[in-house]
Amino acid sequence: MAFDFSPTITPEVLQAILAGEKFVYQRMPLPFGLATQGEDRAETANLIFEEDLGGASVLDIGCCYGYFCYEAKRRNAGRVVGLEVDADRFRQARKLQEVYRHRIELQNDSFTSILAEESFDYVLLLNVIHHLKNPASTLRTIAPSVRRRFIVEFPTFLDRRFRKSLPRLLPRLLNRLPLIGVASLEKTDQTYVFSKEAIRRILMDHDRLYASVRFIQSPIEGRLIAVCSK
Repeated sequence: MAFDFSPTITPEVLQAILAGEKFVYQRMPLPFGLATQGEDRAETANLIFEEDLGGASVLDIGCCYGYFCYEAKRRNAGRVVGLEVDADRFRQARKLQEVYRHRIELQNDSFTSILAEESFDYVLLLNVIHHLKNPASTLRTIAPSVRRRFIVEFPTFLDRRFRKSLPRLLPRLLNRLPLIGVASLEKTDQTYVFSKEAIRRILMDHDRLYASVRFIQSPIEGRLIAVCSK
């Protein structure tokens, strides 16, 4: 099932939006057979969401243009909030809002302020954790505000940006150990990579943050998705 588009959007308005902006991160389905450039996240959405979310509330931390927010609404979510701290991506996300019928809340803010006051059934942290200065602290901070499920997508030692700096067989070996890799910011904009066991220990051993956690392979090469349930 496709996204539900606004009945007021015209080809001329849509072409003007696309001509004036460079959308590159998430592939956003658009009317009239169009779409933005970027990664197609439909397979990931099918992995992390039930087909019917039954009115559940959803918070997407680092939502970019809002793909998973609209996907959650398409699946019958209730309140959906997308947070994007990058000012330019937030501006582009706001421009795209007029394209879709579904109403989502977009905020140019960090998660700490909203989670200090509210909790959500689903909290998403997809391909964000490796950019943060204190990833373990972030996982602990988010946990009390998750009512049902927390979903975090993260790069492992097999991530294409990280593994190219290592001997060929070493990334697979490192992925078997409870390790966090720290990259040089002179070479990449992502600071950390994580083994599955490192994430599991932070979530389940250091503090019992969730009742269970299961890992699934991300459609993005070298990445995993941790699905954490309360």
